[in-house]
Amino acid sequence: MSNSPSERSSSPELASAMMGDEMTDDAQQFQQIIRDRRYEREDIQKKAFTKWINNRLAEKSSTPPVTDLFQDLRDGVILLQLLEVLTGNECKRENGKMRVHHIENVNKVIAILNEHGIKLLSISSNDIVDGNAKLTLALIWSIIQYWQGKDVMKSAETDAEQTNIEKFLLAWCQEQTKGYKGVEINDFTRSWQDGLAFNALIHKFRPDLFDYDDILQNASARNLEHAFSVAKNVFKIDRYLDVEDVISDYPDKKSILMYVMCLFQQLPTSNIIIEDKEKTETSTTTTLTDDTTSTATKAPEEEIETQPRSDDDSMRLKTFQTNIDKVLKWVLNLENELDTQDKTLSDDLKTIKEQFQSHEEFMVSLTQDQNQIGEILLEGNQLLTSANFQLQPEEISEVKEKMKVLNDHWESLRSKSLERQAVLHKALMKLQIDQIESFDAWLTQTESRISTDLDILEQNLTGINRQYQQLAELQDELVSQQQITESLQNMIIVIDDSLSENLDPASKYSSTEIESKLLTLSERWAQICNFVQTRWIQLQEVKIEFEQIHTNLDKVEKWLATKEDEVNKMQEETNLTDQETFIQQVNTLEKTESEMADMRQAILLLNGSLQVLSQHYDSSTATEYNNLSNQIDTFEKRWTKLIDNLEHCSRLLKSANLTSSVDPKSDSELTHNKITTTVEETTTTTTTYDNTDESGDKKEKTDNENTVKLEFDVSARKYVDWIDSIERILSEKPSNTEERKNIIQEVKTKYVSYDDQFKSLVQTGIAITKELKDASEDSTEHESALRSLENRWQELSQLIVNYEKDVELADFNAELEAITKARNEYQTWIDSTSSNDELQV
Repeated sequence: MSNSPSERSSSPELASAMMGDEMTDDAQQFQQIIRDRRYEREDIQKKAFTKWINNRLAEKSSTPPVTDLFQDLRDGVILLQLLEVLTGNECKRENGKMRVHHIENVNKVIAILNEHGIKLLSISSNDIVDGNAKLTLALIWSIIQYWQGKDVMKSAETDAEQTNIEKFLLAWCQEQTKGYKGVEINDFTRSWQDGLAFNALIHKFRPDLFDYDDILQNASARNLEHAFSVAKNVFKIDRYLDVEDVISDYPDKKSILMYVMCLFQQLPTSNIIIEDKEKTETSTTTTLTDDTTSTATKAPEEEIETQPRSDDDSMRLKTFQTNIDKVLKWVLNLENELDTQDKTLSDDLKTIKEQFQSHEEFMVSLTQDQNQIGEILLEGNQLLTSANFQLQPEEISEVKEKMKVLNDHWESLRSKSLERQAVLHKALMKLQIDQIESFDAWLTQTESRISTDLDILEQNLTGINRQYQQLAELQDELVSQQQITESLQNMIIVIDDSLSENLDPASKYSSTEIESKLLTLSERWAQICNFVQTRWIQLQEVKIEFEQIHTNLDKVEKWLATKEDEVNKMQEETNLTDQETFIQQVNTLEKTESEMADMRQAILLLNGSLQVLSQHYDSSTATEYNNLSNQIDTFEKRWTKLIDNLEHCSRLLKSANLTSSVDPKSDSELTHNKITTTVEETTTTTTTYDNTDESGDKKEKTDNENTVKLEFDVSARKYVDWIDSIERILSEKPSNTEERKNIIQEVKTKYVSYDDQFKSLVQTGIAITKELKDASEDSTEHESALRSLENRWQELSQLIVNYEKDVELADFNAELEAITKARNEYQTWIDSTSSNDELQV
């Protein structure tokens, strides 16, 4: 090539040449190599860090082991438990399952780390809660580096300025392995691949364990396995590393450094003083300047000429030049990518979030890949300062120039990235806070509407329908607000002191205040959703009952009014001997009797609806509910009076003793209907409950408890009505013995046929009593009603028995009277016959 290496490095054409089309494929290939290397390190770090955490948490027996590092740490609980072990202090935590609780826990972790001087740049609580792999590993490494490193530094006496754990351990390893064949430790990556460095450290302090020369010819994997086994069995150091992790083409520096920390702590070392080479050598720093005199002192040119560079050193220099050119090209491409990004700030929150997250990924990539920059600069610094590596003056200038160009472009790239991040974060926070305040205002307005319009149930159908419509509209609003709540759940909050100083003062809230406000909004949203769901169910139930009440109220009121008018007219009628009038009244009674069962059912449904409504209204304050209850009670009284009047009319018709060709229903037939009609639906109701109870599962039984109780009350009322009717019939005691026989026979037959169903109803009542007690509800009233019903049933049984005895006694007396009469008549005939015979004689 026409230009010298030095000219190529410093000329302006270098940048354009690196960004040219002919180098694009090489840049992409090198970038892919770096990314592949990053992913491999991520996998290795995940295994090593997981083992380290579980080893520490083993002190807390109640803590389950970590199995998936990125998932198990998301709620912040295990992180707080880890810090409890490391700090010895209790860390309070949120036990909730919501995202805001997890964020609060991670915020506490970050706050504790800040108290110990650990600054986490570009790591937010959202990153950990989201399971971001790279930033989770960065967080754990910060914890390991601080607490594990702190323990290491306690064991050593270092100079005041010696605070870099990596440099300290590197110098210590070099010092302890000096003179060991095959060991040259220059870093915490490739220097450890063959396993000799690990074995040399162990042999240095415990030469009695094995002969170092015996392992020199072993394969790398065997040497690593030997070192890890000895460390585990002798020094009780867990196997944080696997053999394949170290012999990889790209070993993970952090994992190896962590393992070396453990070795340092367990090996029998004390009072270690490592001299800082930066103070004893001319210059070993990686700081880049234009002054060539800052490099290490070189031997005279004559000596360089007499000591030509080896082929290995020439290859090392060539490899370095190739790598630094590729890395520089990669950095320039990233700068170009950043410069060509769309700088337009959208007013759409979703768009801004996407831009911010995209840039965050870009920043994470830089943070993760900056190790590659450090490694290449460290390699160049070693070339410049190594006493065993000779460079020509022009080569020194070229290396330094390339390192300076790379460092400048890298710092420029980082600076631009941070500025872009600050701009996006400022715009993002403004839109997010606007969304928070807008949602807060909607919640306040909705809470006011609920308090004014929906908090207290209306007491009539019109009001219930209005609330029903209002709640339906509110449900539609909840659906539309759902997207906002999801957005708030995924709100991005960056906890970064370096960024907070640049935020617009209009941000109003600190990150802690935002977290607290989000938690409050979440609770208020949940309360509204729960209220809407509960109130919707209540309104549906109350609405159905009110509609049924209005239907039955109108139906019963009209029927009672009509029948009361008809009965009044029948009672006022005096000319019952008129055949037409008689037939008309008999027909009226028949029609009324046929309608009574339906009307009785309607009244029972009204009672059932009232019982359901009593669960939703307080009788001491619900005026309209009380009016409705009083109206239904009035129906009951009017119903009883109507029954009495109908029976009175029936007796009047009987007493009329009309002799005609008309064959109206006799009083006994009316009595028969009264005996059989009242309880016709009782068996159906009871059987339905039993089948439901047997076939329904527990959930259905629980859901239908109120319905079952209502059905029981309806059936019980029917039995009470039937018992009342039978008692009235039996109390009349017709003078005709044959008619009384028929009545008692029919009553007895019906009683026996109803007895099984009655026993089933009693069992149902007992089951309801148990359910009420299990639910800790008051069962006193129900038990009292059940006992009263059983007593009435037994009393009716005894009444039937007594009535039957009375009929038998009356029958016996009638027969006795007939026999006595016949005897008297016969005696009279005999007496009269005897008298005639005497006269004849």
